[in-house]
Amino acid sequence: MLTVHRQELAPLERRAAPLPQLPSFASLLAAAEEEQLRGIGFFARAKRRDAKAVARRNAEATAQRLLAEAQQAQAAGQARLDATWARLLENDEDAVLPVLEAAFRDNEAPVAAVGADGPVVSIAVLVPAEDVLPVRAPAVTAAGNVSLRVATKGQSAEWYRQLVAGHVLVSVRETLATAPGATAVTVVAVRRTAAGFEPVLAARFDREKLACAPLATKDAWAIVEQESLELRVRQKGAAKALQPLDLTSEPELQTLLHAFDVEESG
Repeated sequence: MLTVHRQELAPLERRAAPLPQLPSFASLLAAAEEEQLRGIGFFARAKRRDAKAVARRNAEATAQRLLAEAQQAQAAGQARLDATWARLLENDEDAVLPVLEAAFRDNEAPVAAVGADGPVVSIAVLVPAEDVLPVRAPAVTAAGNVSLRVATKGQSAEWYRQLVAGHVLVSVRETLATAPGATAVTVVAVRRTAAGFEPVLAARFDREKLACAPLATKDAWAIVEQESLELRVRQKGAAKALQPLDLTSEPELQTLLHAFDVEESG
């Protein structure tokens, strides 16, 4: 829960089209010999020798033809991959969103890729509700014994901030790793309620700024506070518990908020 933002994420790289699998020369030669030797007696050694020579020439010609066809297919496949890669580098929405959707399928917290505008990608993250938090926290008694006590409001609020921030950070980092042409990510974190979905955090992250973030030494909430741009959160009381955001005056962020409503209705 406290280290989800530190996941290792491999960046998407330009793919190389494979050469289509070719039959072995031995199999081509065997098929050619079978054809050429058909009808020739076993003791007709001269005819069999000539037939085998013809079979080898035929097999070599077939191998060359199949190799040329495979190389042409490989070149065509590489051209398609390169065209897609060029669109990804341009952050073309029609190319970027399907790639992101595929990358997000195995995420612990569901993520919806909503749009790409210029070099900016917009995503929505469905974070867990507060009921996933443990109800007890480790403590030490006056006698020095380890015990579990009911977590305070402050502890629960801190855990929840870290949980939300962790899922936001890992989702943003995965977006930047998967969309090589994106220079920034706009994100809204939403949670499910009985009435639908409510936003609890909205922010924008810059690729270069986030790349320098001390993931290994800072907690997720500290990184969100220090490295994000245009951070929107509401906190309540001494515990600083996260509260729902009012995005009625933010039409662009409202679009992200409704991403999961659209998915469920579909």
